[in-house]
Amino acid sequence: MNRTHPTGLARMFRHNSTRVCKVRRVWGIFGAPFWAICGAVLHSLAGASSAHADECGWVQRATEIAPSARQHHATAYDSARSVTVLFGGYEGGRLSGETWEWNGAAWTLRATTGPSARSGHGMAFDSERGVTVLFGGQDNRGDNGETWEWNGQEWTLRAAAGPSPRSIRALAYDSARSVTVLFGGGSSGIGSYDETWEWDGVAGTWELRAESGPSARAAHSLAYDAARGVTVLFGGWDDWFDGETWEWDGESWVLRSTEGPSPRYLHALAYDSARGVCVLFGGADRVVNNETWEWDGTTWTPRGRTGPSPRYDHTSSYDSARGVAVLFGGWSDDGQHGDTWELCGDFPCETVARFEVALKQARRHCRIRAKAFTSLPAGRFLTLCFGSGSACECQTVAVGELGLAVASCKTRTSGEFNVCVQGCPELCRTVSCRP
Repeated sequence: MNRTHPTGLARMFRHNSTRVCKVRRVWGIFGAPFWAICGAVLHSLAGASSAHADECGWVQRATEIAPSARQHHATAYDSARSVTVLFGGYEGGRLSGETWEWNGAAWTLRATTGPSARSGHGMAFDSERGVTVLFGGQDNRGDNGETWEWNGQEWTLRAAAGPSPRSIRALAYDSARSVTVLFGGGSSGIGSYDETWEWDGVAGTWELRAESGPSARAAHSLAYDAARGVTVLFGGWDDWFDGETWEWDGESWVLRSTEGPSPRYLHALAYDSARGVCVLFGGADRVVNNETWEWDGTTWTPRGRTGPSPRYDHTSSYDSARGVAVLFGGWSDDGQHGDTWELCGDFPCETVARFEVALKQARRHCRIRAKAFTSLPAGRFLTLCFGSGSACECQTVAVGELGLAVASCKTRTSGEFNVCVQGCPELCRTVSCRP
């Protein structure tokens, strides 16, 4: 069944800059700009919070070449080639048909042919067959019902039949059952859907699995929790902002929670396989926010408001090789975004085998150098703090190939400084500077 929104669905996926507070035109803002969560090799976080969420933290990645600012695009992490794949979206007044890939250091434009330029589609990576699956969206002809696959070299049209043409934003790959899961979505002039479909890439067919469970909705998010073998759904728009958490086990939907993040839509959700949690960022209800939340299968936990600015209609995918969630783009009242961010979740303090702090005193200043020897993989991030008043405070640094994270601070302030690995009180050293 579907549900019609009386005033918005006719222009559901038209792209405009309507403010989120204008709820009666809610369907018109599906093309928001997009942010990415990535860590710079060395990014100073002056006055960084000691909150749990900052132990590894959000870090913006600066690149000379990157996709243009956009919203309503889709991303998926290709674990076979260790890249985050981005396709399409709405950029600067036009639809995009570009395929980009992010390898943790740089964006590369891989293709400009394949699916028609579109926005509002969904993508997920089929790890068994090594392809990124794309479904639906809206192109210049209207709602689309095509299924495409990207193998890292080219796009292949796999099916033109299955779920009715719609914009969905969300797909998730169930690796235990080797199927791509789709729920809901919306079509211009028709409404939103409460259908659950699954794509079998080997057979090349879609199967309608359920028409009960969550209410008909669009602009929600999906992520597959591999540890528990369930697809997690949060939020969306079902005649109003929704705040429910549902899980699909391949047979039925179960309502798991009505508490946690405020009801919202156009947020991003990714599964952190290293820590076994689903990470949610941003979204909008009557305001646009920049909250980070985590779902462990039982409880939602707020992780802070540091990182990307408030936004919605961005995407997030988890890079399992480097242990970071990659976020790109989105939309806010300031317009579309084209930033790349990475979020490394918290880490066991036990991964730091040795922590050394050295002080070199000069005539007018002191130089403090901190080194953490860790078992973390290269590319993960560690925050080292030099204490308030040091003029350096906290720095987030990338772990090198040998598991070494290094940061330094030059200060002219006299006094004692407690130098620590953030979040690990047992990993602190006190040095005295007397310039």
